[in-house]
Amino acid sequence: MRKCDSSLIVIVSIVALCIGVTSSVAVDIGDPVYQQDVSGKKGRVEILYEKYDRDTNLEIGEITFTGPGGTVTVLADDTTTSTDADVFMLRATLLSSESVAIYGDVGILEEDGVDDTALLVGGGVRVLVYESETMRLSVFGAGHYVPPYDADIEDFDPNSGRISAEAEIDYFEVGGGVLLSANLSLDEKTTLVPYGGFAISVLRGSVDTTVNFSDLGIVATSDADLEEDDLAQLVIGGSLLFNEIWSIRVEGRVVGDSSVSAGAGVAF
Repeated sequence: MRKCDSSLIVIVSIVALCIGVTSSVAVDIGDPVYQQDVSGKKGRVEILYEKYDRDTNLEIGEITFTGPGGTVTVLADDTTTSTDADVFMLRATLLSSESVAIYGDVGILEEDGVDDTALLVGGGVRVLVYESETMRLSVFGAGHYVPPYDADIEDFDPNSGRISAEAEIDYFEVGGGVLLSANLSLDEKTTLVPYGGFAISVLRGSVDTTVNFSDLGIVATSDADLEEDDLAQLVIGGSLLFNEIWSIRVEGRVVGDSSVSAGAGVAF
């Protein structure tokens, strides 16, 4: 177990890498569009793509090393990492009234160079609480969950040799906030809906990792907790409505989250 100190550094890096390459939750908030904006249509479907990047805190806690010299348990320092993934999502929205939109999401998360794909499910609600001739105020809430999935990583370290890691990850995100928006008529068939606001988003998850240092004959295991680095997010976006049915839009979020999403949809 003489390599324990260097192996400790390696396993902390690997656990952070498992999070950084595969875990994130799509938090696209969406445009505050309601039944009155789409000729009274009752439903809406959007296809979304998101480039997600969010800072997260990783509390690794105890790491247990088992090898020829016996078993050793050590404490690892907390670390900060960044989640980074491509998200592909389908969103179905029920436009239940002139001022309420309820939606459900299903999608996948992918990262270049990683074979593992994670499933994403969730949904949310937006409610129009105030409207004037020039401005709207909406409130929203949303939640998303990534069921347990596996992430496998192969690596090599000059001090530790060949390394293989298996991690089981699951997590959820819930949040809410307020949006200011406007409906600006560009011509008879086109409406611009700029929107922006403030959100609070809570991320919680767990990462169970087993790392095999095959050249050293050592196996290390750890249970880590995942949470957000920043609760607050600023949101800014814009949507173009065509013939009050078709739509395209972009959205961005900043402060601990530098994600950008884009989508296209149709009301029916």
